[in-house]
Amino acid sequence: MTLMQSFTRQLDRYNKLRSIAAVGVSCLLGSLFLPATADAQGNQAAQAAAPKTVATSLRGFGVPFKIDADDDSYIEVQLYVSRDEGKTWKFHSRQNTDRAEFPFFSDVDGTFWFALKTLNRDRLLIPEGNILAPELKIIVDTVKPQLDFRIETDAAGRVACRWKATAEHIRP
Repeated sequence: MTLMQSFTRQLDRYNKLRSIAAVGVSCLLGSLFLPATADAQGNQAAQAAAPKTVATSLRGFGVPFKIDADDDSYIEVQLYVSRDEGKTWKFHSRQNTDRAEFPFFSDVDGTFWFALKTLNRDRLLIPEGNILAPELKIIVDTVKPQLDFRIETDAAGRVACRWKATAEHIRP
């Protein structure tokens, strides 16, 4: 099972729990998995293909990270977020390497691109510079889809069901 399949399965479970038990709750903490890690040489490893886009109805979730280093060469992980498809990146927060995730909450729906940088003991940010590549793309969509469901009978008495779902981020 790939990391994205695992995330999608976990997200489906959170969405089901949210619909059952989260009435009146404004934020439910779920998990997102960034596929990027830093190795002991400081190389940022990303998923070979472009990151997959995942949609969620949750406004709040955790963005986990993992630093694969055999020594204590890293002291911090930084999360960056883009709302304009990577044209600009905004620093979101920092965590010590002993933490496992970044809390993330959005007060608006939309698409969020996430990227990481690591800070080593020499105070160098990896990757260097202002150019970042998305490691995970999340669509926050809290608007419920519109469903038009019709049951019709024909002249022979057969029943036909017709439905149409409309939503900005619906999958066919």
